[in-house]
Amino acid sequence: MNTFSGLFKKAAVVFLFAGSFFCAGEAFAIVRAKVVVVNPSETQRQNLPVEYYLPPEISREDVLETHDMSVEYDVSKGLYYVTGKVELEPQEARTLEISIRDIWRIDEEEFEKAYELLDRKEELLEQGGEYADQVERIARDLRDEIDEIVSRQQSARDDIERRMRMFSGNRQQLESIRNRIFALEDIARRGDEGVSERDQSITLVLSAENRQDDSRQMTVEYYMPPDIQEQHILDAAGFDIEHDPIEGRLFVTREESFAPNELKVYRLKIRNIWNIPERKLENYEEESDEILEELEGTPSYEIGKVLKSSIDRNIEMIRMSQESVTNINDLVALHSLNRQRQRNIESDIEKMQLLITEQEEEPTHQVDKILEELEQLKIISELSERVAEYVKASVWEIIYTIVVFVIVVTALFYILWVKHMKKEGSKEYEVLSGEEDLEEDLEEEEEE
Repeated sequence: MNTFSGLFKKAAVVFLFAGSFFCAGEAFAIVRAKVVVVNPSETQRQNLPVEYYLPPEISREDVLETHDMSVEYDVSKGLYYVTGKVELEPQEARTLEISIRDIWRIDEEEFEKAYELLDRKEELLEQGGEYADQVERIARDLRDEIDEIVSRQQSARDDIERRMRMFSGNRQQLESIRNRIFALEDIARRGDEGVSERDQSITLVLSAENRQDDSRQMTVEYYMPPDIQEQHILDAAGFDIEHDPIEGRLFVTREESFAPNELKVYRLKIRNIWNIPERKLENYEEESDEILEELEGTPSYEIGKVLKSSIDRNIEMIRMSQESVTNINDLVALHSLNRQRQRNIESDIEKMQLLITEQEEEPTHQVDKILEELEQLKIISELSERVAEYVKASVWEIIYTIVVFVIVVTALFYILWVKHMKKEGSKEYEVLSGEEDLEEDLEEEEEE
């Protein structure tokens, strides 16, 4: 079953019959997609539109050659597609080839770097000797996981669709391995047996029934949960593994012959990627117990008890929920909730560790605080002395300024007063002289 071909056929317009397939070339360098366009008319030449939807991982830069067609983006589907028009004679068929960069592979150099990083980390930690046995065991498991990814990619070298299906899972797994390599010392110290969960598996039971009274050839299909990658399917029970690019999920399918009213049951084995390992929960308990013991007798002990109670409660809820699960659907539904509980546990442990750090740093903080206060007092004292000196000098300057000001104002006032008095005296003399002349004239008139 060619899933991508089915997608491209659905994308073509009604007058267009399109068949496509991928072929890898040039040693993982280029993928060539071929679309066969047919004019179904027996009498008319037609200019037919072509729409060729690209796989979800492809960006515009990954399209190398389109032969005069343009690359567009479909916002509703979130996919790039190649579009154009082809003029065909009646019943003419033409093959269009589109070259795409082969992005569905992990470079050999990345694997070499992962091996080299693991070797260096293992050698460094084994020199200390404290966790040598744990480091050796965990490093061996991590090396086996890298080998598995290399083997899977190599086995699908000539099967581009299989490489497309497994690429995302391979990339995520390699990134997880890198993170665990960097945390190797911490993992070894905790004795975390959950570093590799390859042996944890669950059985997926599928059933199909022919409810008719005659024999039939039927297709049995089942869509896997979104997080499941091809490497997580340990035993497909004879089913073919396919990928739906629109749903973004794997599904298993097989053709089966059924007798009248026959019921068939299939058991697939898949890796349990949803359970939080019991050993990890035990590590959380042990670590929080140790921190609480260190906090005993300190002012932060009561706060530590509250955080410890929250940790224990979340651990118990995770255990109870995982023990009560009976089918894969419940397991997937609980996974999101339990992951949030796990994050809460880790957050509470970090808070408890912070309490320890604060207790260790508190004496130093007290000394620093005292020294800082003394320094501030010294600064204040020096500033006060400078202000006093300045004020002492400034007071006399102010007094002198006031005295001079008063003298100047008094002198000005005196000068103005003298001028005013002289002016008033002159006016009074003129009035008196006039009155004397008038009296003399009156006396002369009376004598006459």
